Amino acid sequence: MNWKDVTVWQWQQIQVLSDKKDSIKDYDLILETVAILQHKTKQEILALDKNKINQIVKDIEFLNNSNPEIKAVSFIRVGKKKYKCNYDAKFSPAGRYIETKYFLNDIKANLHKIGASMILPMRPTWRGWKEDKYESKYHIDYAEDLLSAPFEQVFGSVMNWITNIKNLDSGFKGLFNSEGKGEVEDTRQVKNSFMNQFGWIYQASLISEHEKIKLEDVFELPAIQFLNDLSYISAKINYDNEQRKKISGNKYN
Repeated sequence: MNWKDVTVWQWQQIQVLSDKKDSIKDYDLILETVAILQHKTKQEILALDKNKINQIVKDIEFLNNSNPEIKAVSFIRVGKKKYKCNYDAKFSPAGRYIETKYFLNDIKANLHKIGASMILPMRPTWRGWKEDKYESKYHIDYAEDLLSAPFEQVFGSVMNWITNIKNLDSGFKGLFNSEGKGEVEDTRQVKNSFMNQFGWIYQASLISEHEKIKLEDVFELPAIQFLNDLSYISAKINYDNEQRKKISGNKYN
């Protein structure tokens, strides 16, 4: 066994174990790790012959003795399914951009969910694989598929996607709040508690009003247009606020 055999789900479970290693005995940690990589329970592993257990433990030494070959790929195969990796952050739908920003709070736990915002489903035809329509309602299904995908491929591809998202954000410095949550600063003096709970929906509603389109259509806009709209709206709101302050000040001069 080697890193190429490790799935996203297995890697995530191993990370959970690693975070708890200080409270778990070394022997139990090894057994739990073996169970994860063998798709068995700890009890099933303990029921095996001692020599068999020792052989399996030896087989997973690669976890400590080697590093995964992390690389971005063009396509990810999961069983009979195939997904195309889309790294174009600028022209991806705003919905995919927002999903990615939301799941960035925990990359390890959300690796498959971020990946689901980056991939495009494909379908087999007599002429070969063709790109299929991305359905937002199936995001959870795409994410579930990626749990069984090769960790090395998904991690490398997701890291590339995140880098492109951050590069896109770098062109809009000052647009986001101090915590980097992707919310326009000082928009209509909305209370922080409201923004923390409804931030992205509120931003989308501002763009819906600005573009004169339905709220659901906002999430299909290219991410670059979504951010440009937010930048304009933020600048206009700040300008209007400054004008009101000047007018209010002149009343008392």
